[in-house]
Amino acid sequence: MTVEKNELRLSARYTIEAVFVITGRGLVFVGEAREGNIHTGDYMEFMAFGENRLRQINGISFGGKPGVNVIGLLIRCRDEKEIEELRRLTSFPVEALIYKQQ
Repeated sequence: MTVEKNELRLSARYTIEAVFVITGRGLVFVGEAREGNIHTGDYMEFMAFGENRLRQINGISFGGKPGVNVIGLLIRCRDEKEIEELRRLTSFPVEALIYKQQ
């Protein structure tokens, strides 16, 4: 599924602090929502390896310790190659914008 950026509206800001892969599910970004609300089906825009990327959020997991809100976002990647590439992301934090489809 492709979506044009002009079909989206900004709804949240998120900071990516770590990344890992869940076998059979895909790539997960771990971080913190700094403002706004994030929902399954929203789109995340972030910079990785010199490329601006727009990917859909397939799942959300909440966790952390008291006073620390950690949010895991399962991201829909293009293919296994992109999952392997993004799993090597190490320059944290990465700022991301979250969009809703209009």
